[in-house]
This record gives sequence, C-alpha cells and structure tokens, in this order.
Amino acid sequence: MTIKLTVGFLDQREMDQLEVAGGTCLRELAEGYGKGRSLPLIGALYNHRVVDLYTPVNEEGTVFWLDMSSVQGMRIYKQSITMLLAQAVRELFPHWFLDVHHALGKHTYCEFVGASHFSVRTLELIEAQMRKLVAEDEPIVPTELPAKEALPLLERAGYGNTSYLLRKMGRDPICIYRMGGQIFHSFHSLAPSAGCLHTFGLLPYEKGFLLCYPTRQTPRTLAPLAEVPKLAGVLTESKEWTKILNVYNVAGLLKGPPRCGI
Repeated sequence: MTIKLTVGFLDQREMDQLEVAGGTCLRELAEGYGKGRSLPLIGALYNHRVVDLYTPVNEEGTVFWLDMSSVQGMRIYKQSITMLLAQAVRELFPHWFLDVHHALGKHTYCEFVGASHFSVRTLELIEAQMRKLVAEDEPIVPTELPAKEALPLLERAGYGNTSYLLRKMGRDPICIYRMGGQIFHSFHSLAPSAGCLHTFGLLPYEKGFLLCYPTRQTPRTLAPLAEVPKLAGVLTESKEWTKILNVYNVAGLLKGPPRCGI
C-alpha cells in the first residue's frame, strides 16, 4: 500500500510531496531531511500529533519535522534529557529515589530521597554517565505492548508504582521505551537516541540540584540562571503541596499509589 505525504518543516513554505510504502518508519524519512541542518531531528508533527520518529506511516497527511527550535521539539528534548538523567541515576545508584520537582526558571529542580552521601562529586559522576550514554548514542526505542505484558515488565524493572498508576488509568496498550538494556515508560514522545541530547548540565542548588536545559532560541547553550532565586518560594510551596496531595513525579513518570484517600 502506498501512502501520500506532504513533508517539510514548520518554518518552511514549500513542502515535499512524497509517496511511501505503508509502515515506513518516520526515522527512515527523516534521515534525508536531517542532513546539513545544525540541529538533529528529534520528533515529528504527524497529522497534528506529536510523535516519535519510530512511528510508522499508516495514513495520508502531513509530516512536519521537529528539532529543538520549535516548542514541540524542545518539549521532546527536555523530557528526553530528564529520562537520560533517570537512566544515569538508575545505573549508578539503583537504590536512590530521584524526585523531579517543578521548573525553576528555565530549568528543573531535583532531589534525591534516601541518599546519605550526596555531593558535588555525585553530580559530576551522574553527568559523566549521562554524557557516556550520549557518546554511545544509545537508541531510545518504543514498543507498544498489551497491558498484561507491559505492566509485569515495569514491575520487574523496579517501576511498580508506575505500573500501579497505569493499571488505575486503564491504559492498554502501553508504550515501553528501551535504552541501554533498561526499560521505562514515558507519557510523552522521546528523542530517537541519546546522541541527540548534547546540551544539559547539573548544578547544585539548595538541598538538591538543577537539571539545566537550553532554550529553543539558543539551543546550543544553557539558559541563564538569573530567574532561579526569584522562584525559590514557588519551590517551597510546591513541595508542601506535593506532600499534601501525595503526588510524585520521577523523570516524567507519575510515581506512587496514593497513601491516603485523596
């Protein structure tokens, strides 16, 4: 079956008209469009839906390629960096709980729960592990599985709380991502591989640290920290509400069955 597509970029007036075989992976098409561009392609807007590049072509329509210069592409980038952080922490400190809080300025405040020895050196080790994954260009591959298969996989991988939440939500099928021999779930589309994720940083802040991102206006450099002190009060308030509501967010994964009747 041949499928007709209109393909291009959000900032491009002229679009290409393509005919491709049904089931063709968007990543195959993206290879020809990514050459010569300063930023890697990390996702697509396929018929008005943000999708990852492993998505198969199964219907006619439009495909806009996304990179870090677009709002949708930067959202994919930030979520992928957060998952990269979670992966590095899991590999180095498997018994630590990474608590990802709300944004502070352009960055995200994080803490370790249950960590007895947290230091600047700890952050250096984690960032080095993240950059190792980037250098190895570890693929971040999604697979859709029936809930009866996906939920036990997540539980065996240590994501029992995520499995609990997905079961309560009635999700079926469930998207499982694999990277470097590890599996995890994300509610958002992710970059096709770790090699796309070059610009990030970890900085000590308060009792935890900041996961620092670039902006879509300056995708090759980290956003300034000038706004962060002004939002310290927001952090304190949000932490208190997190405790009250028993809502936990770990690397984009809503973690934790409710401990009370809320």
